[in-house]
Amino acid sequence: MEIFIMLGVVLYLFTRDVFSKPPPKSVEEQLGESITKYLSKGVKVRIETDDRG
Repeated sequence: MEIFIMLGVVLYLFTRDVFSKPPPKSVEEQLGESITKYLSKGVKVRIETDDRG
């Protein structure tokens, strides 16, 4: 009988960990993802030269 109780407890703890929600993302993680998404589209650079000199 004790083996079934122990098996039930182990099964409960296992399923609780497997099916739990991930923790919410911090502000820093959200900012990092936003910057990564923005930069993945490409960065346009315009080079201007000064021909006066």
